This record gives sequence, structure tokens and C-alpha cells, in this order.
Amino acid sequence: MRLKFLSTLMLILFSSNISFAQTDKKKIESLIAYIESDEITMDDFNEIKNTCKEIERLSNKIGFEEGVFIANLYLAQVFRDFSPKKIEPYVSKLDKIYEKSKNSLPAEKMVEYLLVKGYTSGSSGDFTLELEYYLKADSLVRKRRLKEYEVNIDQHIANFYSVNEEHEKALAILKKIVKDGEASGPKDDYTHTINKANLGVGFIQVNQYDSAIYYTQEAIRDGLGNFSNLHYQYLTISDAYLQLNELDSAKKYLQITESLYKENYVYSIDVVKFNLTYGLYYSKLKDYSSAASYYRLALKNADSLNYINGIQSANENLLISSFKEGNNTDLLDYFNAYRNARDTITNRANLKTEQQHLAQFETLKKNSEINRLKLLREIETERQLLIVSILVIILLVLLFLVYRYRSRQAKLKHKLQLGKLEKEKAEQLVHKLEKELKSKIDHLKENARIIDELKKVSKTEEDINEMIAIFGKSYINDTEWTKIILQFENIHQSFISELKKSIDNLSTNDIKLAILTKLNYQNNDMAEILNISIHGVKKAKQRLKHKLEENDMLNLLF
Repeated sequence: MRLKFLSTLMLILFSSNISFAQTDKKKIESLIAYIESDEITMDDFNEIKNTCKEIERLSNKIGFEEGVFIANLYLAQVFRDFSPKKIEPYVSKLDKIYEKSKNSLPAEKMVEYLLVKGYTSGSSGDFTLELEYYLKADSLVRKRRLKEYEVNIDQHIANFYSVNEEHEKALAILKKIVKDGEASGPKDDYTHTINKANLGVGFIQVNQYDSAIYYTQEAIRDGLGNFSNLHYQYLTISDAYLQLNELDSAKKYLQITESLYKENYVYSIDVVKFNLTYGLYYSKLKDYSSAASYYRLALKNADSLNYINGIQSANENLLISSFKEGNNTDLLDYFNAYRNARDTITNRANLKTEQQHLAQFETLKKNSEINRLKLLREIETERQLLIVSILVIILLVLLFLVYRYRSRQAKLKHKLQLGKLEKEKAEQLVHKLEKELKSKIDHLKENARIIDELKKVSKTEEDINEMIAIFGKSYINDTEWTKIILQFENIHQSFISELKKSIDNLSTNDIKLAILTKLNYQNNDMAEILNISIHGVKKAKQRLKHKLEENDMLNLLF
């Protein structure tokens, strides 16, 4: 009985918990719908903060992480324009939930989270990481087809380029945003007019002041002027008129801005810019005392906000206005303060972050968001494809060159082998012909030697004539030498003709001696063939060498 009672009690408690959880879930959804509605504006900081804290409390109570994520995301978005440090606790909570539950979070909230992460990364000076987060957001928008976020991302990209002083790129994106909005018919007039006002600021950055005035005034006419909490558009027009030296028009818009500040005062960097602009106005009027008063206010505001660029500008303008006014008392102090601020901006990396944050503040507060970083990814992909294509082409060219080289080497080797065979055949033929010629010469030489021997032993002239009659046909006479020379020329073509070109006064005996030398006959053999003494052969060779001095033929013979 007791067990049954306990079971019933637990069932009742469990059902009650489910009922309470469902009630809290509905309340959370109602609060989220409230902060997303037009009932609350971004200027209602305390209302937004309290509502988000209640959403977070109820979500933690029932373990609803999506509610905790949305609450901290709104807080990060609302307070990010004040100070990066102020939103660190919110971003830290977002990081933990994102890592644990990113697959179950709404795609729209994930895009907004990535944009917040990109902004905070840029504010801390990590521009590479900022770009990476924007690319992730862009990829998610394309993948989930969240077209309503495309302009938002375009605005972030424009702001990214503006902060990095690539103003022409930023202006091109801002023009595209406005043009696309006009072509498609903007769903949100407020957003479209904000985009026009942002375009006006973009023209200011590239010194196109007439265009800046035109687009900002058009934004005001289209309805932006109905939002009294927005001051910057009038300050933009005033700044442009000052640059054009149209002081009356500048004063008019400065007074409008001043009245709006009095009605809806928000202590921010815009106050510094307002006082600097008013100071510039009085400087152009050469009222340096009034100018200095506004510059001091700007310096005071910049100091309290730790706005280093504002501190630098205020001190610089105070230095100039005090000098022109003839007040030299504080010149050195202003100069040192200006130099310290300038050196801080130049030399300290963490204050480069401050500069980045402030530049982003100027544009992000006007709902500027980013697109076009996808282009960087596409360019990188195309670059990689180009590199791969070039490498493939180089590889194919190398393979072709190797193939052609090997083919030529094979042909050359074959040609050399054929040449070698032909050379060997030619050498064999020359050797055979030389052998036949030498055999003939040796035979004739032997006959001449026999005749000489018989002359020595024969007593009568009759015997000698008889022997000559027997051997005369084989004796080396002029006719035989003519035949020998012709046969030699058939073997060694152009040898004798080249020899004749080399020696103008070449004799028949020189030709005979050259032939015998080319055929490698020894001096004693030459003596027998030519029927002269060995000493005569040596003298004849010496004369031939002398004739062939400084001639290539000399090396071919001797």
C-alpha cells in the first residue's frame, strides 16, 4: 500500500515538473518574441538586459541551452559597440554552448554568433580570424539559403575593408548593397535608408563630399530622419560641408545634431566626433578660442572612453588652435600628449586593436555587415587550380622533353653505329687498297733492286740491256708512278689536291715522297723505291717539312 502511494506521489511530482517546464518554455519563447519585436528598441539597454537575464534564468532552470545561447547572443550584440571587454562574459558562454550544441542550434542564430565572433576577433587585432569567421557565416548562409542575411554579411565585409583602410573596396560593396536594394525593392525601409546613410559615410572616406551629402540627405528624406536616436547622419553631412568650406550649411546640421544629443544623449564615441567637428567649424571661422573649448571637451570625452584616436586628434587640434590663437602656455603639453598618443597608436599592437575596434564601431553601429569574403575563397581555389594546372603542364612538357631527348639519343646512337660500321668498312677498304698499292710498289721496288744487283755483277752493256729488257716493264718509271698516284688518289681522295693547295712549288718528287710517307714506308724502303740514298730521302723529307711549315698537312704526314 505504501509502495503504491509513493509511486503515485512520484508520478504526480513528475507530471508537475513537466507541466512547469512547459510553462517556462512558453514564457521563454514569449520573451524571445518580445525582444525580437518592434516593441523594444536597441536603445532600451536596461530593458533588453533584464529581459535577456530572465530568459537565461528560466532556460537554466529547465536545461534549455538554446534559450541561454539566444539570451547571451542578444546581450553581446547590444553591448558590443561600447567595449569589447564588456561582452567577453557573454561571448565566453556562447563559445561553450556552440561547441557542445552547434548541430541543434537554429541556423539564423549560428550566423549571428559567427558575426559576433568575427567582430570581437577584429577588435582584438586578429584580422585573419575575423575573416575566417565571416567566411564561415557566409558559407552557412549560402548552404541554408538564408538570403535575408546576405546584405548583413556584405555590410560586415564593407566595414572590414573600411577598417583596414581599403576604402575603395568598401565603397564598391556599399554601392552594390544600395543598388541591389533599389532593384529588388527593400522589404525594410529602415534598413535601406541606413544602407544609404552608410554609403554617404563611404563617400566621406574617399573624399567625395558632394556624393556623401547627396546619399545621406536622401536617406533622411526616405525616413531615416524620423529616428531621433540616430545622430550620425547629420554629423556626416556637417563634416562634408565643412570639407567643402560651406560653413553655414555645416552649422545648420551641427545644430540639428546638438539638439538630438540633448534629447537622446548616449555617451559614446559619437560625442567625441561631434565636439571635434564643432571645433573644426570654429577653426574655419578663425575663432580659435571657441574651437579650443570644443577640442578640450572632445579630449575629455576621449580620455574617459580611452579612445586613443580621439585623444590624438583632440591634442593635435588643440596644439594648432592654441598656436594660431597665440596662446603658447600649453603648447608643449599638447604636443607631448599628441606625440604620446601617436606613438601609442604606431608602436603598440594592442592599441592597433583599439583603432580597429573604433573603426568598426563607426560602421557596425549603422548595421553594416559583410559579404564578399567568399570571393577570397574562390580566388584561393582558382589559384590552387592554376598552380595544379601549371604543374601538370610543366610535368607534361618535361615528359615530352625526356621522350624527345631519348628518341634523339636513340636515333643518334643508331646513326653513330651506322657511321661506325661505314667507317670500319671504309677503313677496311682503304687498308685493302693500300695493301694492294704497297704490294705493287714493293714488287716494282724488288724488280729495281734485282736490276741494280745484276748491274753490279754484269760486265758488258749487252748483258745490262738484256736484263733491263727482261725487268723493264716492272721497273718504276714515270708511267708506273702516274698509275700509282691515280690509284692512291682513289684511296685517299683530295689528299694530293690539298697538298698542292698547301704548297705552291710542289714537285713530282715531293708527291712521290708524300705518298710513300702516307703509306708508312721506312727511309730505306723509300730509298730503294725512289732509287736514291737514305741520306737523300732524309734531305727530301726535310725539304718537304720546310714547305709544309704552319700547315695542317704537316701533322697528317709527319
